Amino acid sequence: MLKLVNYKNLSDDDLAVIISMESKAFDEVYARYYPVLTRVAYGMLNDTSAIEDLVQDVFISLYNRRKHITFKVSIKSYLCKAIRLKIFNEYRSKAVHLKYCKNDFFPNCSKNDFLSIETKELSMKIKNVYQKLPNKCREVFYLSRQWGFSQKDISQKLQISVSTVEKHIGKALRIFREELYEYSIN
Repeated sequence: MLKLVNYKNLSDDDLAVIISMESKAFDEVYARYYPVLTRVAYGMLNDTSAIEDLVQDVFISLYNRRKHITFKVSIKSYLCKAIRLKIFNEYRSKAVHLKYCKNDFFPNCSKNDFLSIETKELSMKIKNVYQKLPNKCREVFYLSRQWGFSQKDISQKLQISVSTVEKHIGKALRIFREELYEYSIN
């Protein structure tokens, strides 16, 4: 007798194990995390159609790689990091495109030269903004964005309240948005 599985009741760990074998598990991951990723993306962008496209791209990539992927972190952390990287790459591409539309001003330079220069410039700008963050704010932001810790995990690790963690992350994002406005996609 065939047993039907209710995917809504499965934990993330269980879904991570069976996602490569069953498309219904992928459907559940999509249903569970599409709203989460759109919220994460909306915190970084303010363009609904771009957000939807980028979130879809992340899920398409996951679907195409589902048979070969092994999760070293939770599905949520994996997807949140993926959307952040996707947005960062979009910022970088947009900035390069806007600054050097057709390379008409520098005919001897290739697109890769400009990309390399722009990437270094943006990387330095990000490092400078990161260093300007207040110490605790920087520490919270690092644990959240670099290591993918949840707000609850950060609050326990640093022995501060979850609302304080939220405020630090919000402050860091606001500072980054203000300082990196020229790289904005909008």
